[in-house]
Amino acid sequence: MSGGTNRGPGDSPAPDVDQDEALGFGDRPLQVLLVEDNPADANLIETHLDRAPGGELGTDLSLTHVERLTAALERLESERFDVVLLDLGLPESTGIETLERVLEDFPGVPVVVLTGLQNREVAVEAIRAGAQDYLNKNEHIEGPMLARAIRYAVERKAREKQLELRTERLGEFAELISHELRNPLSIATGYIQLARDGATEPGAALEEVDDALDRIDTLVDKLHQLTSLSTAEGVAPVDLDTTVRESWASVSTAEATLKLSDTLPTVAANPDRIRSLFDQLFRNAIEHAGDDVTVEVGSLPSDDGFFLADDGPGIPPEERGDLFEHGSTGGADPRFGLTIVRNVAEDHGWEVRALESASGGARFEIAGLSNTLTELRRNAAGIGRN
Repeated sequence: MSGGTNRGPGDSPAPDVDQDEALGFGDRPLQVLLVEDNPADANLIETHLDRAPGGELGTDLSLTHVERLTAALERLESERFDVVLLDLGLPESTGIETLERVLEDFPGVPVVVLTGLQNREVAVEAIRAGAQDYLNKNEHIEGPMLARAIRYAVERKAREKQLELRTERLGEFAELISHELRNPLSIATGYIQLARDGATEPGAALEEVDDALDRIDTLVDKLHQLTSLSTAEGVAPVDLDTTVRESWASVSTAEATLKLSDTLPTVAANPDRIRSLFDQLFRNAIEHAGDDVTVEVGSLPSDDGFFLADDGPGIPPEERGDLFEHGSTGGADPRFGLTIVRNVAEDHGWEVRALESASGGARFEIAGLSNTLTELRRNAAGIGRN
C-alpha cells in the first residue's frame, strides 16, 4: 500500500446543510496519512479501519500510507491531510523527535501516535509534545477504538484552533476598543464641559454629544461583528440575489446605483453573516467612492464565487495586501468593515481578495463558495487547514 486507499465505513451521510453528524466533512473523505515502516502493521491498521462501524466516523476515509518520515513530510507539504497516524520507530527517526519534527513543520495537523514502544513515559511525553492521542500497537486495538481515536484527535485539535481564533479576535477587539472609542468619548466629554462652562449653547453641545454617541454605537456594533464566529447550526440555503437587494436597500443612498450583472446563485451560508458581508462592502463603497457611486455585483467566471465592484477612486496596489487587517486605513478612518468581511469569508472557508475594477475603482472577489458545507462546520469547530 504505497499510494492512497479509499474506504467507506458504511454509507456516507448526505451532504445537506443540516447534517452535522460526526466530523462534518460533508461528502469529502477524511484524509488520513499513515506513517508506518512495517508493512504487516500497516495492513493490520487498514484492516481495523475497514472493519470500523460507519457511525464511528460518520464519513468516508481515504488512507495514504508512507514508510518513511521524509516521505510523510513531503506529502504533508504538497497535500491536505486531516490527521496523521505516526509510528515513532521509523528508520530515519525514533522516539519523540519523530513527533516533534512533524508538529514543528505542520502544527495545524492533529497527530495520533501509533507505536509498539512499551513505555508509559514516552506516552506522557508525546501528549505533552502535542500529540492528540497515543495508542500502543502491542495492545489489543480494534477498529472502533482506532476510529474513535482519529475522530477525537480531529475534534480536540478543532477546539484548540477555535480557542486560538477567538483569542486572536478578542485581542483585536480589545485593541480597537481601547483606541477607537477614545476619540468620540473625548468629543462628548469636551462638549459637556464646554456647556457647563457656558462656552457653547447647551443645544449645540447636546447635538455634538449625540453624534459622538452614535459613533460609539456604530463602533460597538462593528467590534461585536469582528469577534463573531459562524456556527454550523446557522448554515442554510441563501439566495444571494435577494440578500444583495435587501442589503442594498438598507445601506444605499438615493444617488447610489446598484447593478446586478447576472443572476446570483443560492449558496449554503450563515444568512446573518453573509448579509453582514454585503452590508460592509456596500458601506465601504459609499464611504470611499461617494454617495453617487455605481456598484456592480455579479458571479465570477468559475461560478464558484461573486464580485462587488465600484467606479470610485480604487485602492492603491501597495495598500491591498493589508487592507483586511484591523486598523488598516485606506482613508481617514480604519476600515473595520473590511476586517468583518475577511472574518465572514474565512469562517465560511472562502477567499476574499481586493483588486481593481474595470473602471479603475475597487473590486472585491469572494471565491470558493463550494467549500461552505465542509469549511463552515469545520471552522465552527475550529478545524484549520494544514
